[in-house]
Amino acid sequence: MTQTIHGSLISIHGKGVLLCGIPGIGKSRLAFHLVQKGHALVADDTVLLKKARQSVIGFAPKKGVGKLHRRGHSEYDEIEPEQVHRACEVCWVAHLVKGRSLLQTYAKTPTINSQYLLGKLIPEVILPKQPIKLLAYKLEYFAKKLV
Repeated sequence: MTQTIHGSLISIHGKGVLLCGIPGIGKSRLAFHLVQKGHALVADDTVLLKKARQSVIGFAPKKGVGKLHRRGHSEYDEIEPEQVHRACEVCWVAHLVKGRSLLQTYAKTPTINSQYLLGKLIPEVILPKQPIKLLAYKLEYFAKKLV
C-alpha cells in the first residue's frame, strides 16, 4: 500500500519529519533552511509513503531525488549527495498553518495531535507560520524530544 503527500520530508537528528501545509506556506523554504543547517533531505514537493511492517517509510519519486523546489524559482536547487537520504521512517508530522495568534506562535508548548498515515497513528505537531529560523529551531528541538 502506498500514499502520495504534498509536502517535504527531512531527516532531523535521524528522525523523519514530514512537513505538511497548504501550498505557499513555506515547506520547501523550511526544508532548504534545515538542509543548510546540516540535516538531510529525503523528499520535497511530493513525498511517497509506503507501509513497512509497523512503520511508514517516506521517499522521493525518482525524478525528485536530491532536488528541492522553492516557490518563485523556476529551477530546482540541487542538494549535495551527502545531504540526501533515499528514504527514512516518518516519525512525526509538522503541520504548518496560517492565522494563529502571536501567543500561539511563541508558545512553548505546541498543539500536538495525531493523524493516520497508511493505517499507522503518527504524532502531529501543529505550528503556526512564523520566521523560518524560529520554525527550524522548534523542529530541531521537537526532533530530540518527540518519539
